[in-house]
Amino acid sequence: MPFSSSLDILLPPLTQEEITDIEGGPDEAALGAEIQAMKGTTPEKPKYYIRTDTERHRDNYALKPLKTQQNNQTWMRHWVKFKIECRLTFDDRRVDHKTLAIAVSDFINQIKPIKEGKDFKDSSISNAFSALQRYIVDLREEARITDPTIDVNVDFHNMPEYKVARDSKKARLGVLQRMGNTGKNSADSFTLEEQNKILACPYLDTRTPEGLVRKVFVVLSTAFCCRGTVFLCIHLIYH
Repeated sequence: MPFSSSLDILLPPLTQEEITDIEGGPDEAALGAEIQAMKGTTPEKPKYYIRTDTERHRDNYALKPLKTQQNNQTWMRHWVKFKIECRLTFDDRRVDHKTLAIAVSDFINQIKPIKEGKDFKDSSISNAFSALQRYIVDLREEARITDPTIDVNVDFHNMPEYKVARDSKKARLGVLQRMGNTGKNSADSFTLEEQNKILACPYLDTRTPEGLVRKVFVVLSTAFCCRGTVFLCIHLIYH
């Protein structure tokens, strides 16, 4: 009596076609046709392809240093606020050079920090001037993808149309330099009086090993890094 299992009861018997498939293997011709049909309905993404102009512009912008991108965005916000308060409604992508030059001239002349009572360093004004140009050019290059008539040739530093903007920048820099607002934004240096108070602190008493180590650390951290004369450094070391 042949062996019987519970599967013989649950599963129906095989048909002749199913037995033939098992014995002879799959129909390769039918399988190939099925695969070709699947490829036709769901094409694979090619490994290489021609980017669109929009993709190319986006990828090129992403290659710029992060600090440059953040800098552009910072001055862009100042520029947008300036246009809103001055009720300037022109489109940065299509405005003519003369109108844009006058607006940039007024912007550079009047721009103020967000914090009241402060003013920019001269380097910040130069930075704003260049960043605004980068913002305008990037904006126009992106818009030119869909509108080839847009002029992307904008150069605040060299084009004669923007001489009025350069003159405003030069005048603003002169005012800031006369005020002493030169160099980069940074913390103020310690005065000689402040440094003497620090070194006279009991915590830096050289009569104890710990105090001596602390004083050496303070001297090395401040004296050799301060923006002053060599005499001041020597005075601090041998105080």
